[in-house]
Formats: sequence, structure tokens, C-alpha cells
Amino acid sequence: KSNNNDGSENIVQGLLQALMYHSVKGKTTGLSTKIKRNAVSAIGNIMADSRNHNILLQDFNVASSLALLPRLMNLVEDDSDSVVRRRAMRTIRCLASSSDRGTRAIVKKEDFASFLVNVIGQNITQDDENDHDMQIQACQTALALSDSFNPNDWSRLEATLVQRIETTTCSKLISAASQCLRYCVKRSPWSRISSQFSEIFWKRLETAVSLSLETHESVSGLFLEMARSERAAENIEQGLVRNPSILTKTVVVNALTSILSEHDQNQTNSRDMALQVVLLLVENESNKRPLAENEGLLSSLVNLCLMQPGLKNKDLAKKVILDLVPEI
Repeated sequence: KSNNNDGSENIVQGLLQALMYHSVKGKTTGLSTKIKRNAVSAIGNIMADSRNHNILLQDFNVASSLALLPRLMNLVEDDSDSVVRRRAMRTIRCLASSSDRGTRAIVKKEDFASFLVNVIGQNITQDDENDHDMQIQACQTALALSDSFNPNDWSRLEATLVQRIETTTCSKLISAASQCLRYCVKRSPWSRISSQFSEIFWKRLETAVSLSLETHESVSGLFLEMARSERAAENIEQGLVRNPSILTKTVVVNALTSILSEHDQNQTNSRDMALQVVLLLVENESNKRPLAENEGLLSSLVNLCLMQPGLKNKDLAKKVILDLVPEI
């Protein structure tokens, strides 16, 4: 081991010791909080580079290696300072996203599914950007660890993400939660009924899409995964009379319309996914009437034909229009 590696290990050991000392119950002075913030930030800056992970987590002495993740997880769940919570969660996300195989193996030994469900499910104040960012980082950590979760983990995570979307007005958090929820739908059987998603859930997504472009890609991706899963279920249950999809609800169609109507060239992928959702929905005859009754959707499809330079998408939009017009 090089002297540089020894130095790095000693630094992290010292930072961990400072964290542990100043996290003791009763040490809530301004100085203790400042030391904790600086210590977590320093560890985070070191761990932001995956090249340091092998050195610090593999060559680290065993006691220190085992102490790092649990200490960070405790800070996220229990520390009274939102800045400390955010910085600790950021470091965990860096470790979970590590390109180092050994580091990922260490991370996966922890019960991260339960931890992330608890973090994302925490009730936070709407004006605390640090806690918003902490929960965004938790959603990103869940995606990084997706291959280590079992179906029950995804089911618990899904319920928590739905609740978070229902209760937050932060567009960045809604975007991160929607992206994570998309993977829940993909990884767990989607034999859901409309009552599993509340009116406020759909309304929150509609509002987020109308107010913030940064939600378009994640929400359209979520709708697309739902539509694909629903279509797969329909193929299995061929011949059965089906009710219109929950994705034909007015609030959902309004959200799709907002995405399809956005002319920003950076939103091409979002528009393409929204169009794919509508294409999947019109394959079911029972979906056509509720879709056709939404004038905004038809107008957005017509405008899409006019603005789309690509022949393929223009033809796809025309196909949907021709399928829906007879239902008016």
C-alpha cells in the first residue's frame, strides 16, 4: 500500500471518528453541526470519484469499512440537520453507483430496500430543499441498486413512491419519483386496478407536467411503461370485455396532451414516448371514445403532424387521428 493510500485512509478514519463523536445524543451545538456538515462533505467529495472506492473500502481496515455505510445511513434517517442528511445521502448514492465491483458488493450487503423506503417515505416540509434533494438522491440510489431488489422490495417501494408523488409539490422530486416508479411497474407484475392510484396521484402528475418541462420525460416514460404492462395483460386475457384503461382518465390525457404540445426540441424523446402511449391505448377499442372526447388531444396530434420533420412520427400521429375521428 502506498503512503498516499495510507494518508487517504487515515483522513477518512479521522472524519468517521469526528462524525461518531459529534453525533452522540446531546451534542447539538452549532459547532457540532458545523463539524458534522464538514466531515460528511469531505467524505462525500472523496467518494464522488469511484477510483477512490477500491482504495478506501477494500484496503481500509475491516472495522472502518463496515462502519462507513451504517454511519451514513444513520445520519440520513436520524440526524436533526437537513444539510447533513442531504450530504450523507449523496455519498450513499455515489457508493451505490460505484463502478468498482467490490464496492457494489459491500453496498448490497446492507438492507437498502427498507432504508430507501423509509427515506423516501419521510414526511418533510415543503420548503426544505435539502430534504427534497435527499429524497431525490434516494430515488436515484434505488435505480442504481435495482438489480439487487426482489419483487416484494419493488412492491413496497412502489407504494412509497406513489405516496410521495401525492404529497409533494416539488417538480424535481416528482420527476425522480416518477422515473423510479417506472422501474417498479417494469419489475413487478402490473395487475393493478384504478383504485390503487388515487385521484390526487394523477392530478399531481398532470399539474407537474403543466408547470415544469423537467417532469415531461420521466412522466411520459412512466405512462409508457404502464401502457406496455397493461397491453401485455390484455394480450393474455384476449376475448374478455375490458373497461377503458385508467390511462384514458381526463387528467392523464391532459398530461399527455401537454407533453405532445411542447415544441421545445429538447423534449423530442418525451413527445415520442407520449405518442407511443396513445398508440398503445388506441389498440383497445374501449379506449377510443374517451380519447376522442378530449379535444385537446386531437388538436395536439394535428399540431404534431404539422411540426414533426420526421415522416415516421407524422404518419403515426395521422394514424391515431384517423382511429379517433370516427368516435367523435
